[in-house]
Amino acid sequence: MEPKSLWKGTHLAYANELMCERNGLLREGCAKQISVVGSSKGMAVDPAFAVDFSKTAVEGDDLMRLKALIEEFTDIFSKFQYDLGLFTAAEHHITTTTEEPVSSPPRRMPYKYKEELKKHIDQLLASGVMIESDTPWVTPIVIVQKKDGGIRPCLDFRKLNEVTIPDRYPLPRLDSIMERVGSCAFYTSLDLASGYLQIKLSDETSRKCGVITEDNVFQMMTMPFGMKNATAAFSRAMAVVLSGLDGIALAYVDDVLIFTKEGNFEEHLAAVRKVLERFRLYNLKLSPKKCTFASKEMNFLGFVLNSGGFKPSLSRIEILKEMPVPTSVKEVKRVLGQAGFYRRHIENFAMVVEPMLKLTRQGNKFEWGRDQQEAFDQVKNLLAQVPNLVFPDYGKPFHIFTDASTVGQGGVLMQKNELSGGFSAVSYCSRTLSAAERKWPAVQVELGAIIYALREFRPFIFMSDVELHTDHKPLAFLLKKSESSPQLARWMIELQNYQIKIVHVAGKENSLADALSRAAEDKPFTEMQSIDELEDIIEFPVCLAIAQHSRVIMDPFLNKLMVRQEDGGSYEVKLEEEQRKDPEAVAYSEFVLNGEFPAGLDGKEREAFAVGASKFKVDSGVLYFKEDGQPPKIYVPISLRGLIFESFIRPCWGEAI
Repeated sequence: MEPKSLWKGTHLAYANELMCERNGLLREGCAKQISVVGSSKGMAVDPAFAVDFSKTAVEGDDLMRLKALIEEFTDIFSKFQYDLGLFTAAEHHITTTTEEPVSSPPRRMPYKYKEELKKHIDQLLASGVMIESDTPWVTPIVIVQKKDGGIRPCLDFRKLNEVTIPDRYPLPRLDSIMERVGSCAFYTSLDLASGYLQIKLSDETSRKCGVITEDNVFQMMTMPFGMKNATAAFSRAMAVVLSGLDGIALAYVDDVLIFTKEGNFEEHLAAVRKVLERFRLYNLKLSPKKCTFASKEMNFLGFVLNSGGFKPSLSRIEILKEMPVPTSVKEVKRVLGQAGFYRRHIENFAMVVEPMLKLTRQGNKFEWGRDQQEAFDQVKNLLAQVPNLVFPDYGKPFHIFTDASTVGQGGVLMQKNELSGGFSAVSYCSRTLSAAERKWPAVQVELGAIIYALREFRPFIFMSDVELHTDHKPLAFLLKKSESSPQLARWMIELQNYQIKIVHVAGKENSLADALSRAAEDKPFTEMQSIDELEDIIEFPVCLAIAQHSRVIMDPFLNKLMVRQEDGGSYEVKLEEEQRKDPEAVAYSEFVLNGEFPAGLDGKEREAFAVGASKFKVDSGVLYFKEDGQPPKIYVPISLRGLIFESFIRPCWGEAI
């Protein structure tokens, strides 16, 4: 065996009192951490490389069995930074467009980092990751300082990457991953120890992967981070490792997740064993300090997963909330990209960010005005309140609601929540309209929103029962015009690919009162002109708790709602009283009537609040939203939104065709 260097003060192992149970040895005590040192004699062990059980959801005998399992596989957990495995199934090979070596000169290294860099290279040489070489294909080292003051040596592969032919191996889609890991009882995440460095390079590729310093030339024997195609190669390796385990495990590059849907811990323990056996088989090692075992809730790829659904992780949201106001087109694109990562959780995302999106279009001058600031603030507010999306249940029908405006289209995919009796959101989608689409008739834009939503949600709804909640106008328009328009004819054919049941809801030509009094025997308030369409104040699509027992009729002259129950009884709800219970309504009313700002606002926040409040008025004690050229719309207090939405979309008040 090759000798190993031991540094002064190095911990070699930990002694723990053992107990005998069920004919096996288990650790005594309930400590949150255990070392995974094992019997690696002569190997320098870093005490920080230990498994952390603080997030483990089991205790007692179950926890003891989990610890025993990890002890059984101690050989596949790294003991220190340079303790790496070596993938046995394949080597990584790159093909270049030229065999003429490409190279770059060495970077000058600050003197204070030279000794630390030398130690790092010595460790890589000792571990076999790197060897001395005379290769003419050389890449310089770049030093990046870590938060703790240490250094992270990186390789600048730009010249080699320019002549490397890309590997088109696909990465899994995030939405597909979220579907697979839905509604699970236990999660375990595994993180490989410097995973890329555990993939061997072919001899030819190793020669092309040279490293130059001020003092010497080396070549990499294993795959470093930063090489073109490294991500594809590692993803392909993980597909080999987890082949046949699709029902219990998946990998997104070097992030591995084990998941089991049943609440039986024995099943999860068996799943963890199967995956660990694969890592042992392919000689790969894990970083114990980055692994989490048997948790009920898991942070994975920027999301928090649990049995009820998934939502963005709090740490990522906090970062997004602290984004500064963009000062250039490049910064606007960065904001849109970072926030857009969670667009599936935000209703009408594309329409909300449209004022900012305009700045990125070619030929537009960068001018950050009030509209852009309002959109920026709204995005951050929406990110702070993102809903928990549920995982799809393919045994139940899906419900699609769509929305369209003069600038965009949006939709929401929902399913019935058996516990609440209402709807729960599975996914949102939205897009902005092109210049040509903005010239379409409104009904064609609405029809386009339906087609767009069906396309976006196709991976969920294909071969499933779908209830499309819409009025008859877009569909009547399609039937009337499809013979004269090739585009509409294609839409007609496309609709026939889905198992759709149309659930009729109110057309937008009707007033709010008409929409709320949907029963056939109720005479609509045709004379009402003071309350217009539902958009803006009652945002669509719906993702609220929806009442299940009532029908609502609005009296526009007395500013009250009459709620009729199924047993024949009724009760009265006064809008003014309900608005007084809504903090936002109270804040706007106080500002409109008395010019008073909510407490705790600074100068910029007051300015933004005043801009928003300027769109409201108070009439007879009731708060209204006003818009240029439009009749005022009643501000619906939060206590009534579920009730009103139920009245607006409840399927039994329409008809299926």
